[in-house]
Amino acid sequence: MNEYEKNIIDRFGITNRTRLFNEEQKREESRLTEETKKGTNMRVTKEMLENKVDHLNEITNSPKEYFSTDGKFTINIGHFCISGAYGGYELQRVCTSGGGVRTPLNTGHIPKKELYNLISAFIDGILFNSHAVYL
Repeated sequence: MNEYEKNIIDRFGITNRTRLFNEEQKREESRLTEETKKGTNMRVTKEMLENKVDHLNEITNSPKEYFSTDGKFTINIGHFCISGAYGGYELQRVCTSGGGVRTPLNTGHIPKKELYNLISAFIDGILFNSHAVYL
């Protein structure tokens, strides 16, 4: 503890209990940071993103393919897909018969790892809302 912290503690009457709590909180934060670092060093590939999107299409009962050819070319409205541009990737959902898309996550094109984590959270939210995930 430096001189400044000692003066603050003396000035405002911060007790040893508060100091102890803050130290425990800092230890817990550093432990969580270390655990997070261990779990987030994986490299995310485009195939992994596509697998997540396939799972998203499955749990939302959305079409699995962007288009179908049942005698004529038809865009499948509701299909989730990945767009790649500007060195990043974005989750999109087809919303018009002309192939227009919307971006349910409103992220723009971001790195694969960030998108992977966002899609995972999106899927968890859908499953939680449908009571498929129990805490």
